[in-house]
Amino acid sequence: MGTVKEALENKEYERAHRNLINLSDNNEELMQEIRWARKGIKI
Repeated sequence: MGTVKEALENKEYERAHRNLINLSDNNEELMQEIRWARKGIKI
């Protein structure tokens, strides 16, 4: 999130947008891994 704030402070909106998308993707991957872990599925 720090890189998003830094990009916004520098008015680099495209970079901030990409960073937010990456954070969202990483969050979704983490949530999927948690769901698998709860079901006992190993990655």
